[in-house]
Amino acid sequence: MKACFYNRKEQLVWTCTKDARYELHNGTKAVKRGASRGYLLDEKGEVIDSAYYPKAK
Repeated sequence: MKACFYNRKEQLVWTCTKDARYELHNGTKAVKRGASRGYLLDEKGEVIDSAYYPKAK
């Protein structure tokens, strides 16, 4: 499994393979890198979960 995180411009900002499910639901590292959403992908590359992060104020 891997998690891919994207910013508001739909650019890939980070890919995580270690503890991917945890990072998707926690989101702190991804948000620090500018992510606004993330997708959890299985070995075939299919989306199995997603998360959206609110814009920081």
